[in-house]
Amino acid sequence: MVTVAEYARQRGITERTVRRWLAAGELSAARQLRGRWMIPADAEPVAHESASLERPRTSTPRPARPPLTLSAALDESPVFLTIETAARLLGVSEHAVRANRETFGVVRLGAHGSLVVPQRVLREFAGL
Repeated sequence: MVTVAEYARQRGITERTVRRWLAAGELSAARQLRGRWMIPADAEPVAHESASLERPRTSTPRPARPPLTLSAALDESPVFLTIETAARLLGVSEHAVRANRETFGVVRLGAHGSLVVPQRVLREFAGL
């Protein structure tokens, strides 16, 4: 019988891992003597039942999507885009769009006055 520290050192794992196994009951041969865990040196961890009830993970291949072009993204977008969306599509920072409102045609729209960029401005920048 060995201590938690000795068992961890023999296995090349951390003491915390051994203590987790003990708490989960994965080292069933281990015993506590006067408040200290004693583990048989050749004890192997056994996965508890909940692990065996899990469904095996299988990866299903996703259908290949064609690369999205700026033109295709704009075709799917509304007439006015948020500053965040416009900046992402143009490849610039939101700060650059906000700082250059006139250049990007930024206007206030809606009841709360949200800042938006007209889609036509993005098309002009992209030469579409």
